[in-house]
Amino acid sequence: MNKIFESIQKGNPHKLTKKQHFIPKSQIKRFENKNGKVFCKNLKSKKIVEINSNDSIFKVQRLWAEFAEKGYMKSIEDNFNKLVDCILNSSIKKFTNEQSRIICDMYTLWERRVYHIEEFNKNPDLFIKLDEINENNYTQDEKEKIESMHMSYVNENGEISNRDLIAGQIQIFILSSPYKKIQWGILKSENKTFVMPSNPCMSNNYDKATIIFPISPYYCLVPIGIYREINDKDVDYLNDTMINNSKWFYFSSFLISNL
Repeated sequence: MNKIFESIQKGNPHKLTKKQHFIPKSQIKRFENKNGKVFCKNLKSKKIVEINSNDSIFKVQRLWAEFAEKGYMKSIEDNFNKLVDCILNSSIKKFTNEQSRIICDMYTLWERRVYHIEEFNKNPDLFIKLDEINENNYTQDEKEKIESMHMSYVNENGEISNRDLIAGQIQIFILSSPYKKIQWGILKSENKTFVMPSNPCMSNNYDKATIIFPISPYYCLVPIGIYREINDKDVDYLNDTMINNSKWFYFSSFLISNL
């Protein structure tokens, strides 16, 4: 998704994350078929390929800082995964306020990741210049060690990494998310399967009618506050909405007609 990124020294001695999923790997794996893969349509090439959750189409390269990747983002994903497991085990039909917050955090994280991918690709600046800040002559190894400790540094040019800024901006946006007041509900399909888009389906004014969050082939979350089983016609409508609003790709467990 981003061809420009700050490289890591050979051998990656401090175990920094080079390739970051902007859709959680666990989320993709829920859509895998018996071959451990999904059918994905690349909207740029127009080709449909069968790929696994480690495919590069699902990843960016060092777009946000390590403290985010292994810190608050991991916590959000872990909390969401636990909740989804409960949903899929049919132990939840209505969400508490805390559970709605967990969904809100994950949906917002997904949306902000996509937003910053687009913004970075428009203006691919790796570093941000700071005024009246003393530069530091850290070695590459020292820089990477600092980042592995979930801290930031100012480089020899008086700059901070743009990925630090992006990580902070995403975290702040989540705290004031426009989705905070949503009471999420569950839709379950008994027959047809949902697609998963590359990005949240939403309008610029955060219209609830456009918010659709698939969590497995047969379950998706929407802002209706209730549990409901839906028919094939409803699934087709939701899938068409997600497909028509997808930016880069969409995928499904099976090779369905509208893929």
